[in-house]
Amino acid sequence: MSNLALVLGSVLVVLAILEIAVRIVNSIDGNYLDELVNFQSVPTNRDLTLADLIQTVEDDLVVYRLRPGVRGRFLGREVSINSQGMRGPERPLQKGPGVYRIVGLGDSQMFGWGVAQADTFLALLEAMLNREGGDRCEIFNLAVPGYNTVQEVQAFAARVEALDPDLIIINYVDNDMDLPNFLARRRDPYTPRTSYLAELLKRRWVILRGSSLLPISLIGVPMDERSLRFRLPEDRIPERFRPLYGRENMANAFSRLAAIARSRGIPAVFLLNMDDYSHRLAGRTPTVLTRPVRDLAEFCAREGYLVVDPQDRIMEYLAGNSLRTQDLWVSESDSHPNEVRHRFVAEELFDRLREAGLVSSGR
Repeated sequence: MSNLALVLGSVLVVLAILEIAVRIVNSIDGNYLDELVNFQSVPTNRDLTLADLIQTVEDDLVVYRLRPGVRGRFLGREVSINSQGMRGPERPLQKGPGVYRIVGLGDSQMFGWGVAQADTFLALLEAMLNREGGDRCEIFNLAVPGYNTVQEVQAFAARVEALDPDLIIINYVDNDMDLPNFLARRRDPYTPRTSYLAELLKRRWVILRGSSLLPISLIGVPMDERSLRFRLPEDRIPERFRPLYGRENMANAFSRLAAIARSRGIPAVFLLNMDDYSHRLAGRTPTVLTRPVRDLAEFCAREGYLVVDPQDRIMEYLAGNSLRTQDLWVSESDSHPNEVRHRFVAEELFDRLREAGLVSSGR
């Protein structure tokens, strides 16, 4: 046998071993609902996992929520979930006199994945508004990592009377029509249809190229070659969770939230809070919305939302300082916004709310 044949044989053996190893790791991955259902968290001051932060609920349009009373460090930052199941300070649920209450609905970005509570854009916005004087402003952050639009609206609708908001902000990111990955069916570890190793290598390559990923990703989620994102294939979406999934269900949820706001005579804000729309600084100039996102923004505007988009502000900062999109990420491998990007989002919200006359020094 030639040396070349020996080398090729050795390479194939190594690849086979790696493929088996990746499949084994995927098969024991605990980031699935069936594992989280029976997870018992002990809310002590320690390093936390996602499973520590959440607990399941009976409603299949919500599925899970933040676990009240949990405190500790998550992704290197102090995290405190108050008795109402929200990240933030302990506050009475009943609104006091002279209080202007804003409620934020969102996922891991609004929650503040990887940043301190005080540096989240809702906390920064609250501080900016309170410096203006007038009625005291308080912002309740209902964001939960992994939520999509259907979950956000369903969870809010169940609590709207108790919360009694004066303004609603719903945060949109480009996976808000997708199913949270850990609600998927587990993959068959014996399937010959695809290579787990190849998908893992694709994932690492995409990260190195600077493209964004879903907030909560699993090893076995294949990559969409056109969007360079990881999306669940249809056959991995359980029937009970299909009402959470897809553009039509997302649009219906936005319409439902707009109807709730109209019925209460309060404004609703559609915050378009994505990474740059091309996943790169093309020409280092402000970008324009892609057609699907532009259509959604126009749809929400027709529903009565104030559409707020901090993208031009952010892109101009990056271009003016010769920075990359990744410089506003939590880390090179995690595209969640860092403290600087949170600040820009807060500033854009503050300016647009004032311009629209929704908040002012006299609120």
